[in-house]
Order: sequence, then structure tokens, then C-alpha cells
Amino acid sequence: MAELEVLVAKASAAPPAGRIGYRDMLAEYGPAAISAMSPWLTDPRLAAFAVRVITKAGAEFRQQAIAALTNQRSAATGVIQGDIDFALEHLGAKPKQVPISGSRVGSIPPDAGR
Repeated sequence: MAELEVLVAKASAAPPAGRIGYRDMLAEYGPAAISAMSPWLTDPRLAAFAVRVITKAGAEFRQQAIAALTNQRSAATGVIQGDIDFALEHLGAKPKQVPISGSRVGSIPPDAGR
């Protein structure tokens, strides 16, 4: 487990462009990596990376990945919520739809612009 902790520390300290190189190495730890990455889902600096690690680990540990993403979704920022929804779709889970109050999608009238 110490190796996982070292990888987590290195990924955290790495610049964003270099961090992705740790994704697969972390994901190999499966459920332990999912647990280690879950708190990162609410950190604006690390959340996007955490989604990618959890999604990659979810290829083998689908239920754990779905649970982690779902549990942290409401605490994440809007952009990361979108990343989480995309990851949940990728993992075959239906993302929770949050209605946007006051908005309404309608059709364009046939005579619009005349």
C-alpha cells in the first residue's frame, strides 16, 4: 500500500500535463485507488484527474467506481459534475439528472425570423 501512497503524492505534486502519466499506474490498484481518488473529486485542482483514474479503475471495478463518482457528484463543481456524468455514462450507469430551474427547452416557431 505504501507504493500507492507514493504514487498519489507524486500525482498530486505533478503539473497538470504530467499528472496524466500516473493515471494507469494508480488505476492498477483498483478499489484502493478509487478510495484514494474519491476525496480529490471535490478539489478543483485534482478533480478532473481523479475522475479519469476512477473511470480507468472502473473498467474492472465498475460498482466501486460508480459508487465513488455518485457519492461525490453533488459536492463537485459544475464542470466536474459534467465530467462525472460522462464517466458514469462510460461505465454504463445513468447519471442523475439535475433540473435547471427557470429554464425551458422549447421548439423554434416555424415563422421565427420572418
